[in-house]
Amino acid sequence: MTEPTTLPPFSGDDPTCPKCSYTEAYTHYRAAGEPRPGELMIRGRGRPERLERCCQRCDFIWDEALNTPQEQRS
Repeated sequence: MTEPTTLPPFSGDDPTCPKCSYTEAYTHYRAAGEPRPGELMIRGRGRPERLERCCQRCDFIWDEALNTPQEQRS
């Protein structure tokens, strides 16, 4: 399976799970090339730098783009 080249935008401090619609999730920063826990690292096929979200209810995991600093948004 090919990973998308662009990630969905940062959804804020209280994201909604796209699977079960629960409104609480853990957030983990992942460096470029860092696999998800349990995934094998394949050289040259790493994921981009991202925020990894994990639903507190159903454990669904999804990725989002980093939060753009306020001064870069304008």
